[in-house]
Amino acid sequence: MILFIKKNIFVFNIAKNANSSIKNAISNSGNQYADVITRFNYEPLIKLDGGNRRMRPSKLHFGNLSWIELERHFPTAFKKLSGYESFVIIRDPMERFISACCQHILHVNKGSIASLSDLDVERTIYNVIEHLNAHGDNCEELTVFKRQTDYVYNENKNVKTNNLFLIENITEFYEQLLVKTGCKASHHEIINQNHIQNRFYEWTKGYRLSRLLPAPLKQRAKDLLVAHYGLKNKHRSTFSLPIVEDFVREYYSDDLACFTELKLKNDHDRDVVPGYHTIS
Repeated sequence: MILFIKKNIFVFNIAKNANSSIKNAISNSGNQYADVITRFNYEPLIKLDGGNRRMRPSKLHFGNLSWIELERHFPTAFKKLSGYESFVIIRDPMERFISACCQHILHVNKGSIASLSDLDVERTIYNVIEHLNAHGDNCEELTVFKRQTDYVYNENKNVKTNNLFLIENITEFYEQLLVKTGCKASHHEIINQNHIQNRFYEWTKGYRLSRLLPAPLKQRAKDLLVAHYGLKNKHRSTFSLPIVEDFVREYYSDDLACFTELKLKNDHDRDVVPGYHTIS
């Protein structure tokens, strides 16, 4: 979460929705009002909630708090932020789930993923699906698998976030945020780190790493390359299994509806203000 308290503006950080790219761009834009809340740096949020440190939950990732979690655990901050202008990036739920699974697989296997088989990946995905179906609504620590609409609506399904952008329109999001906050842009557009990693992977995968690196670094390099880009492509057929698609359609049904509506509005309004929409 990125707070612009003096401007009454904040940006929700949804895991797997270009968080690093957004935070890096804002951090480099010279805005003295921005407080970037991370997992361990929750001081601005505590101050906003009245300084009650006893309200700190043990398993929350403070940088990725949603409306629902704010309402449950930080009611004073929730009330204040409800009066702020808010921004959020929305991503295709299927692509986001695949990305979240890749990150989870990387974490579970402690980075050693180059030698994983389709069966290994399939088992991990099944475990994720089983766990989310059983406990998803009460597992606040599963940051990468949270529903995106938790950042749009509160528990009563009332719209709380009024500025929604598709991830492919992240540059328009950045421009609107600069206007609203008075930031000075350090870049003309947000640099998508994943695109840089993808290009690096494409450049290196055609070379024999054994010729470029000493023996101790070979496996580590392969793991890093697969982690940054190759995992979802190497196992694309596994991620496309009917059980995965059925799960996303059911579990993330609200996300799909929100994404589809926003995409339709974006296509319709493209000639007016590309990428920028206010939900009423």
